Amino acid sequence: MPALFGILTLIVLWKMIEVQGGHLYALFLGASCVLFSALLRINALYQPNSLEYLIWICVFYVMIRYIQTESNKCLYVIAVLLALVADRFDDDPERTREKEFFEEVRRIGQIQNPNAREVGTTVYLLKNANTSVNAVLEGEMRSRLFHE
Repeated sequence: MPALFGILTLIVLWKMIEVQGGHLYALFLGASCVLFSALLRINALYQPNSLEYLIWICVFYVMIRYIQTESNKCLYVIAVLLALVADRFDDDPERTREKEFFEEVRRIGQIQNPNAREVGTTVYLLKNANTSVNAVLEGEMRSRLFHE
């Protein structure tokens, strides 16, 4: 699935450049910049947030369409897309969802470096998995994509 999300990200970027009047050079330049950046690396590593990158690219595409057309339909599409990524924020500081999958879950610190992008992020130790984390993530992705 992450590879599919990467391809869709490139397609949405391509359409984004087209609707702004970009010609072939701009299309290839934009696709090359994404293709050779760290953005598509997320999809190659099977990270669970590759769908989130695709959704945000779609949000920016629809914003451009709204600026061009001023259609209220675009605002509704943006609202739906933002609702899809709304549950990505940390709403479980006690890590109760992870406790059933690991023998030990504990807070081990917080990123203090003011120059770090993740400054203030809490770091947790997840020790000795009780089950395959990949199987759990795959099941969660399937349920969100196909059952909601």
